[in-house]
Amino acid sequence: MFRFVFGIHCHQPVGNFDEVIDDAVTDAYRPFLDEIGRHENLRMTIHVSGCLIQMLEKRAPDLIETLGELARGGRVELLGGGFYEPIFPVIPEADLIGQIEYMAQRIEKIGGRRPRGAWLPERVWEPSLPEPLSQAGVEYLPVDDEHFRAAGFKNSELTNRFVVTSGGKAVSLFPIDERLRYVIPFHSVPEVIDELKKRAAANPDGVVVMADDGEKFGVWPSTKERCWTKKWVSKFFEALEKESDWLETSTFEDVVDSTEPAGYASIPAASYFEMGEWALPVEASRDFSKFVRGLKKRNEWEEVRPFVRGGTWRGFLQKYPETRHRLARIHDLSARLRPYPSRKPDEALIEVPPERESLWRAQCNCAYWHGVFGGIYLPFLRAALNAAMIRAEHRHDRVDGPHVSGAQIRIVDLDADGNLEACLSNGRLSLWLRSNEGGLVEEMDDRLRLLDYADVLSRRPEAYHGSDVTAAGGEDEAAEAATIHDMPVVTEVPDYDPFRRKPLRVRLVHAPEEDEDLTVSRTDDPLALGLGRSMFEKTAAGELRIVSTPADGGWRLVRTLALRTEGIDVRVELESESELPQGSVLVVEWPVSIWEKDGEIVYGKDRKIDISKNRTVESVRALTIRNRSNGAALRFGFTKPVRVSHDPIRTVSLSEKGGEQIYQGALLVFGVAARARRASMEFTIDVA
Repeated sequence: MFRFVFGIHCHQPVGNFDEVIDDAVTDAYRPFLDEIGRHENLRMTIHVSGCLIQMLEKRAPDLIETLGELARGGRVELLGGGFYEPIFPVIPEADLIGQIEYMAQRIEKIGGRRPRGAWLPERVWEPSLPEPLSQAGVEYLPVDDEHFRAAGFKNSELTNRFVVTSGGKAVSLFPIDERLRYVIPFHSVPEVIDELKKRAAANPDGVVVMADDGEKFGVWPSTKERCWTKKWVSKFFEALEKESDWLETSTFEDVVDSTEPAGYASIPAASYFEMGEWALPVEASRDFSKFVRGLKKRNEWEEVRPFVRGGTWRGFLQKYPETRHRLARIHDLSARLRPYPSRKPDEALIEVPPERESLWRAQCNCAYWHGVFGGIYLPFLRAALNAAMIRAEHRHDRVDGPHVSGAQIRIVDLDADGNLEACLSNGRLSLWLRSNEGGLVEEMDDRLRLLDYADVLSRRPEAYHGSDVTAAGGEDEAAEAATIHDMPVVTEVPDYDPFRRKPLRVRLVHAPEEDEDLTVSRTDDPLALGLGRSMFEKTAAGELRIVSTPADGGWRLVRTLALRTEGIDVRVELESESELPQGSVLVVEWPVSIWEKDGEIVYGKDRKIDISKNRTVESVRALTIRNRSNGAALRFGFTKPVRVSHDPIRTVSLSEKGGEQIYQGALLVFGVAARARRASMEFTIDVA
């Protein structure tokens, strides 16, 4: 008999809002589980991420009970996976194995038995995975048929699971049928049944898999009405029951226990097709999309499809330096934490060290990349990961770290790219700087408030910006409802930043006009783009000095940072071999991550200015940028009056609702007049 493995994957990222979780419960999760309960003859597979399990235990515990009842009754197979939904190949192997074990323990508690299969987040596969997955007790995973096409398989060959190996260990991979993923629930139920009949006719004893996001059954645009008001899910389940003379709904576990693998496969690094487009650099992504559309227009797509693919998930490490830095921090911190002890099958549940679990939370993948959903562009998701990582590191330093007082300076090639990073830290603050971007502050952590004040995303181009851009996927004219892959392009975009907006960037502005906005970078600013690589030096006084000079000489820029118990002292000194242009102004940028609705800037004692507006203020000796809701604040004090310009940094990114303008932070720019061959600025930053 032909078998249909129908699975859903339900997930909400670390840091998502309570109201979003509640809406997903009401619009998708609860009605779906209720509908399963009404169809006792159907069997299916469900994966719920560990993040979502924790959320449901607090906000909808009855759903966890329902899942457990379905699993114990043999009607639902619960998949395991990485508890906090990390991208498997890019996190430390010990964390991957630990997260899978931690998830298995939780699933065993819910459903009464240990999961044998696992969900692969974003289906990001790399050939080295079988060994650690096998060590973690994983026997099988669903991936996309795109993975198999990349290995030269034809669709007609994808009749069951395939064995893949590495390091002498094996797991099985089930191919997810892309066509079914696109038609469910966006085409009519009879059309979906026809698709299943076609596959059964070609392979009467075969297996076909459709496993995709559970949120497409009520959370994605237009799906709530379609799935529940118009009863698409109910009609689909009824249709599956009616076709039981030739179609059996099954689970991955059933298939593994009752059939032999279809063969061996050597699967390269891959994910679903759309991911390959999103992970490419902007221009390459646009060219790729244009190329695919051309193939479809010329009716050549089906013939050449097996040989066309974009990039891999690791392309985001190139596309977003913020992601590369975060992952480097993850690896560095993981190596310093106490290991997570392994557990034998007959042992009791193992408690995870709190700092290790916080690190795992920081590995939740959603804010590491960007496709259709907001992803890395969402400040609240990044803030949640920042808080988790800061908490893990601070706890380690207090409990297991080198018990020393005062500021510590660590210089290391954090991301192994041949360029050094420097970390300046004490009990309250921790700053990371990069030498290859001019010695800028990549991260400025407040360990008390669990905030990274430097977490500001710059305004940058994306492939979907522009009226002449169309995505390669999602062009399904037969669909009755639009999918998230059919979202329109974003035509109104901001002025892009000429460089990443990070603290301690220095510019020399030629003769600005009175009240000129110093946040605007001009093409004649000689230091704006040319800082290049900088050198880090430790001083005898415990300061960190960042020295920058151009390859051809001409000037020397020295920035000095010194940590105090509750703040930072900053000194910037520029020396030129020739006279600086008359009227030049030395400019220091210090963008601050803050939420627009809660933030304000106070000049002096009581002059409050809206952070959502662009302003320039003269002769400033002190200013405070603060969050009214939680009291977090940075207070800047200057040794001599400076001109201050501040500007809101708003990005425009794609979300499931279309183009979305997002406030990333406030760009603060301080300026002082240069004199002859020298210019300098000194200021303090106090944290509250």
